[in-house]
Amino acid sequence: MDLYKEEDIDGVMRYMGIFHPEKADKVYCQALLEYWELTLKDLAVNNPEDLEKTIQAFEESKNS
Repeated sequence: MDLYKEEDIDGVMRYMGIFHPEKADKVYCQALLEYWELTLKDLAVNNPEDLEKTIQAFEESKNS
């Protein structure tokens, strides 16, 4: 399933290359993106208050 742009996958690969180099391959990084998306969807359905906290933390990090 190719849901993500190459630059998205490449970005995760760069991150993983720094912090988890043994996992910095395309297949793993695309699967990680898919997992993150599913996790956020699950959070939105089952714990919307936690999703709101996550969004607020993101907004605060962008304003810093």
